[in-house]
Amino acid sequence: MSQASEITIGDGSEIPSTDIRLARVKTVTVQGRLTNVPASAGSITLLNLNTKSAGPMGNAIHPRAMVQSAEGKFEFKNVPAGTYILHTLPTGLGNAPFLVKSELIVGDRPLQNLEIPVVVPFEIKGKVQAEPGPELKMPSIRVILSGADDITPAVAMASATAEGDLTLANVVPGRYRITLAGIPATHYIREIRAGDQQAQGDEIEIGGSGTTLNIALALGKSDFTGSVKNEKSEPYAGATVAFIPNPMRAFLMRISRTDQSGAFRMRNAPPGDYRVIAFDSIDIGALENEEFLKPFVSKMKAVKVEDGGSQTLDLTIVPGIRE
Repeated sequence: MSQASEITIGDGSEIPSTDIRLARVKTVTVQGRLTNVPASAGSITLLNLNTKSAGPMGNAIHPRAMVQSAEGKFEFKNVPAGTYILHTLPTGLGNAPFLVKSELIVGDRPLQNLEIPVVVPFEIKGKVQAEPGPELKMPSIRVILSGADDITPAVAMASATAEGDLTLANVVPGRYRITLAGIPATHYIREIRAGDQQAQGDEIEIGGSGTTLNIALALGKSDFTGSVKNEKSEPYAGATVAFIPNPMRAFLMRISRTDQSGAFRMRNAPPGDYRVIAFDSIDIGALENEEFLKPFVSKMKAVKVEDGGSQTLDLTIVPGIRE
């Protein structure tokens, strides 16, 4: 049982202190080898052991192991119990000789003599089709595939040709999040398809090298204007105005900001149902978190965006909270 005692601080006064003993977390060793490593693989490969929810920062600080590709042996020490992803690390934009992405459940006993098969990545073909517009430059559009669980064993990225054709390398079967960069503000993503599967959000399932990725861009024609005021009905400059898709589809979200007179304009928003809100400050990433947004739903204005439609909105500023 802990005992209270007295300690003296700089001014001579005494305060009670408590003897606190921290429980030691039990850890184990995880070791094994990679199987089916191609003969063309390099001499050394890096492996990471991450929890699913580690995020980009967690990916960087979790345990790593150096693997001699000829033998494929790996070992991680001092691993607490939990569910992990054993995976290779992106090493650049070149083609990877093999990839690893395997789930491991660690308990209170060491994991030994594991055999983890590697996967040889493949290429998939794709096509970007877009309604013509003066700002559209097809070769400026880049398509990036990243693991839907934020753990990406290799970079799969390609720029479209002038005709909109794509070739994405370093792909293995699994679920991916699609990011498009270089789309002009005049356009929006109308549809994403992987083979016969239409994406309901920004995620798709890729089954094999025969999967074809098709992305359709449409020319936006909507035009919204409005103003943001504070509770005293005074114009509010610098507010973040968010058009949040309902249901949430992050790649359809649109952001604008008010000028010195509290006015904003939102052009070319994709057709659909939105909830619109104006924050004085907000982390943009928090706007994609539906749990985070729940306390603000009653303060949002429901809006239906129609192709070619125009509306005027009057909003009241909401104090922002960072996630």
